[in-house]
Formats: sequence, structure tokens, C-alpha cells
Amino acid sequence: MDAASQIFSASGTFASKFQALLDSLDSDVVKIIHLTQEDFDLVKELRDEVAHGQQPTFKGPDFTPVFEITNRIILLLTHLFFLDVGLGRDVFLRCLSRPHTELRMISKLDEVHLDRILSPEKFIQVSSQELLAIQQRPRRLHSSCFERNLGGVVTYSEGRSLELFNAIHASKGGQFHELLGLPKDAVSYLAKAYFEDGTQTESIHSAVIVDLARVQA
Repeated sequence: MDAASQIFSASGTFASKFQALLDSLDSDVVKIIHLTQEDFDLVKELRDEVAHGQQPTFKGPDFTPVFEITNRIILLLTHLFFLDVGLGRDVFLRCLSRPHTELRMISKLDEVHLDRILSPEKFIQVSSQELLAIQQRPRRLHSSCFERNLGGVVTYSEGRSLELFNAIHASKGGQFHELLGLPKDAVSYLAKAYFEDGTQTESIHSAVIVDLARVQA
């Protein structure tokens, strides 16, 4: 509240004060909350029209965008509260990552950037050609398998994906490394992973990474 009071007691328009507040905050938090200038303009215009008894120019009848924006503002104020009581950015972001938080779910946050800050290990760099192969993978193979070679390069393996798919349906269970017949430390699992080529990002649920260096050890 002190941070907000200092900003809004300064001279200038409300819009400039609001932008100054955003500029004073952690850029990652602002990006994740995803409160844009267009969002601000929409709710400010709607507020002014209602306050002055004018007919709202908002093109409805769906007011969902307005609710989403006001919830982002609530999250922004919540972040200021966290800072005021001495809880840092990381605590706020970990709370924000809770998938069943109603406020989070109805605010349409930048989920990818939230994951990027909290779980950078989920983001894997690949070539543009490899990303295309990943995007064209057979979707019926629910758990996608990837191989990381000795140089650290990650590629999609349709062969291992098919092997794992068949092993899952033929057995009564087991861990991924057992189903693939590999050493335990050679196989890692990501419930959600992001593959990037510097331009595009492809998200995948249930990604199995096979480290070839540990397979050959």
C-alpha cells in the first residue's frame, strides 16, 4: 500500500501514475499478470462512463474480458500486499502457480512465462527443423520420448515413443525406465515440457527424456 500511495500521490495523470507503478515492479511479475495498456484503457473508460452516468461504449454482451482484467488488478494489488508484509517475488509466484486457485484460473495469466521463471528446466532448446518434427509427432502416442545425445542435443524419438506406448498397454504398470528397459538414472520425466527454437514454443504434456550418455555408461 505504501508503494501504491507513493505512486498515486505524485503529479500526473492516473494513467501515467499507473504505468509508473508497473515500471517500479518486477518485470517478470508484470509480464505474468499480463495487465496491458489496452486492459487499463478498457476498464478506465468503462469506469469513467459509469461514474458520469453515461451509456457504456463497451461492446458486450460478454463481460468476461472485464472480469479477467479486474482479476489481474486484484492479483497486482495482492503482489503489493506480499511485498508490504515482507514476502518476496518468489513466494508470490509459487502461490500463483497453484493450479486450483480460482483467482489465477479466471485471470488468464501468461502461464508460459510463469513456468519459465519457476521451472526453467522444463524449457528445452531445439533446432527449427527438430521443432517441426516435434509438432508433427503422432498424437496417439500419449507419452512422447526424446533422446539427449552426448553433445546435449535433444531430438524426438518416434521409435522409443512407440515402444513406450506398446509397453504401457501390454503391462500392468511400471516406471518409464523399466518399460523402456533402461537404467533408472538414464530416464527423466516432465509432466509438461516446452520445446523452443528461438521463435516458436511447443508445449507437450508427459515428456520422457532419455539421456544417451547414461544409457551407454
